[in-house]
Amino acid sequence: MIIGSQLMDLIHTAQLQDPYLTEDRSRLQDQADTEFSVSDDDLLRYQGRICIPAQEDLRKLIMDEAHLSACNIHPGVTKMYQNLRKQYWWSGMKRDVAQYVTTEPVEIVDRMEKQLRHRVVPMVLARWLHGNIEEFTWET
Repeated sequence: MIIGSQLMDLIHTAQLQDPYLTEDRSRLQDQADTEFSVSDDDLLRYQGRICIPAQEDLRKLIMDEAHLSACNIHPGVTKMYQNLRKQYWWSGMKRDVAQYVTTEPVEIVDRMEKQLRHRVVPMVLARWLHGNIEEFTWET
């Protein structure tokens, strides 16, 4: 995992190298009424969310961090998109998140039913592959 400040440094460097975001940054000087802004940490933001340049490896890194973080146990497409959307913005984010989540290798290892108060919940034991790391989780 990458520590937050390292990720922000990578994003900042990538923003300065991206021609479209550089153009958006320069337009800020001409217009006071825009949805783009530059924060105190010198990151370009769109409606308060950090703009992510069109670099596939950087976007994948951000999605890896969101998907593998300790507080999110393999969120689905909607939950992962909602979590990312709070902090980041890029064109086509929803499509990229959907493709990332649905193409992740997974295998159903076992099935069971869990009895809750007044209903039965079906559960599956899933095997997730993250590069060369194998992980097992119970999913509903």
